[in-house]
Amino acid sequence: MKHVYRSIIPILLQLIPLIAFSQNLQLTFEHIGVNQGLSQATVNCIKQDSRGFIWIGTYNGLNRYDGYNFKVFHHDAKDAGSLAHNAIRDIVEDSNGDMWIATLGGGISKFDRKTNRFKNYTHNEKTNSIASNYINNLVEDKGRLWIGSREDGVDRMDIKTGKFTHYPKIKLDTTALSDNFITTIYKDSKNNIWIGTFLGGLNLYNSKTNKFTRFQKWGEKKNIISSSTINCVFEDSRKRIWVGTSNGLNLFVKKDSSFRHFFNDPKNSSSLPHNSVFAIGEDANHKLWLSMENHGIAIMDEHENFINYQHDAIDNLSLSNNTFYAITRDKMDNMWLGGYMSGVNLHKAITQKFNHQRHTSGNSISKNMVTAIREDNKGNLWLGTDGGGL
Repeated sequence: MKHVYRSIIPILLQLIPLIAFSQNLQLTFEHIGVNQGLSQATVNCIKQDSRGFIWIGTYNGLNRYDGYNFKVFHHDAKDAGSLAHNAIRDIVEDSNGDMWIATLGGGISKFDRKTNRFKNYTHNEKTNSIASNYINNLVEDKGRLWIGSREDGVDRMDIKTGKFTHYPKIKLDTTALSDNFITTIYKDSKNNIWIGTFLGGLNLYNSKTNKFTRFQKWGEKKNIISSSTINCVFEDSRKRIWVGTSNGLNLFVKKDSSFRHFFNDPKNSSSLPHNSVFAIGEDANHKLWLSMENHGIAIMDEHENFINYQHDAIDNLSLSNNTFYAITRDKMDNMWLGGYMSGVNLHKAITQKFNHQRHTSGNSISKNMVTAIREDNKGNLWLGTDGGGL
């Protein structure tokens, strides 16, 4: 029997790239979690630095991954040079190659690569300092660090001088920040700063006037942003700005500052699977990847149709969970996902060179052990399996 399998396997390997099932391409994911050295299973952010390291922020420490092993950094109350806090919300590398860490409760930390130590910046009411120790987001822009807090607006820090400029919400001033609860900060290819908030919509910073333009949901007016609760902002390779909200996906239309909307339609299986969009990324094929609350991920094709991928209990190569907060593409075009109790899910780009079909709980081949393949005169492929029939 072993000799039969040995003769069949090379044939199967040659045929796999040619097989064109009516099913969608099945994605495969490697799972990297606590058993592999990750400090905690809930992942808030994933960033690759200029040296190739993957940095992963959890609620229990900062992780640096070299592809084989983890180096974990924790807060130590007795060590002033340790990480400011264990709850990590965001990570950014500045133009000098320094890593900055946003924490919930400890302000921000700057990592010194030479010493593996941290310099921490915390709120101090008596001096010019960061406005809050509860930080959600970081973005570097021309030597300045934009810092989004959970309750006290935005700070802009001059990295060279350490001086902070504060941007709070100001009542009755529609050119000021719209809300003090910052959910996301994003810098696009033209160095525009976009700031999303929990209840105040989206803000676009004007560097010439030092003021903000607001995009908010009011009433039922058409072509405005679909929700004032902003989860993420992303610019794709075509320079289009996408906004994930609690009520749909939005595409910014620059010519008239309007928005196109994408919503879930229960009658259309190719529509957005769920309206709460948590994170957006783009793969090497210029397809958008979106994560949604408890609905896994969706990939949008060139026809603006969505293909949904979710955790499958009988498929150990599927997603490990269905809620993801981070989507990152690395320099090798691999896609990294992190989220609620999911650890890290890694999709390697090389696997997409093959249409890999495997047994799942959905419409799939009956068993993973394929022993024969035959094409009929109508172009249909018939697969014989070991234990799963034809």
